[in-house]
Amino acid sequence: MLKRCNNKLSQSYKDYGGRGIKSYKRWDKFENFLEDMNHPSSKDLSLDRIDNNKGYYKENCRWATIIEQNNNSRHNRYFYIDNEKLTMKQVSEKYKVNYSTLKNKINRLPELTIQEVLTYYGKI
Repeated sequence: MLKRCNNKLSQSYKDYGGRGIKSYKRWDKFENFLEDMNHPSSKDLSLDRIDNNKGYYKENCRWATIIEQNNNSRHNRYFYIDNEKLTMKQVSEKYKVNYSTLKNKINRLPELTIQEVLTYYGKI
């Protein structure tokens, strides 16, 4: 977190510090970070920002699984089905459509809504 936000030589800097993502100054001391965030409850968790356009601070951070983090990426495309915001991966899992098939159909026929694509596959 500190390296990607503060070290211009870090490979990740352009995606974090380079686009204005800052780390909470209080967290420069690991003891303060630990006091605010505690240890993760599992080795499968890592630090995640809830809002990817905001920095690293207590109210915007959580311990998350890799799946939760992947679904929270700023590179995701979101779809709304019945007022539920889903990533393409979540749509493929929920409606049991192969992810690559769904992605190809959406990318080749961008004029179709996600509902039309799912209807085409007999999923809704």
